[in-house]
Amino acid sequence: MNLSIFPRAIAFAIFGGALLASAGTLTGKEDNSDWSKTEPIASASDPLQAELARCQALKLQATNDAGCHAAWARNFERFFGLRMLEHKPAGLLEVAPAARGAQ
Repeated sequence: MNLSIFPRAIAFAIFGGALLASAGTLTGKEDNSDWSKTEPIASASDPLQAELARCQALKLQATNDAGCHAAWARNFERFFGLRMLEHKPAGLLEVAPAARGAQ
């Protein structure tokens, strides 16, 4: 037996084992936690959170619900800390009062 074939065979076996291990990991048993089936947490102290939970329960019908659109807008404003720009061209962004004084 040629000695240069032996290291190649070992390297091939290691590569094959790594390939099988990664394939087994990828096709193994999936995590059973399904985020879409979890119940939304509605806080009694936060009516916006309760409205967002209601909209989440409506699923596709929420796209036609005016209350959901208002809740999403309020949540957007709360998250980003700014007001929605309504009826303004996309290129006209107003500078916040705090930013004007910093210039």
